[in-house]
Amino acid sequence: GEGGRFGLQPVIMEYVTDRFVNHAYEELELEEFKLLESHAFIKAQAKDYVREIQIRLILNPVTEWMLKLLRKDGSEAKLKRILKELQKKGIRTSGYLAGNILNLLVELKCDLRNYDFSNLRIWQAYLRDVSLPSVNFAHADLTKSVFIDAFGTILSVALSPNGEFLAAGTANGEIRLWYATSGK
Repeated sequence: GEGGRFGLQPVIMEYVTDRFVNHAYEELELEEFKLLESHAFIKAQAKDYVREIQIRLILNPVTEWMLKLLRKDGSEAKLKRILKELQKKGIRTSGYLAGNILNLLVELKCDLRNYDFSNLRIWQAYLRDVSLPSVNFAHADLTKSVFIDAFGTILSVALSPNGEFLAAGTANGEIRLWYATSGK
């Protein structure tokens, strides 16, 4: 009968996830990227429960490994160094790597003030409830990244000189304006 059947899907999923996380460790340690350029740690636009599982099973173990190996300061310094190398290569070569790095920085609870993500592909970054004062996303490709509010392709982003307002111009001609401190 049907009662004696079981599936291998959970076992296979666990195996594949463990391999992915182990490859992520290796690539971050050696700073030679293939898998982290071609695959995202999380899908930013996935349903909340799916993204939370991805964070728990993939992003958290990678973050914990970095903290154990390099502590917070060393982890942040390593990720900054990788970002600088990506900036030299330009937007065409980064794949998911810059988005993965940004998600790691967020998970590490780093202060992102004055980070430069300009001219990079920031794919699948989950930035809801993340403070982004003075972060430079000029000419960045933010495909499938999530902010507080959903909108079309962003063509330009600016922070007011006093840091009070954030403005974004979209491809469909909208200009969105938020209070930088509250996100409203």
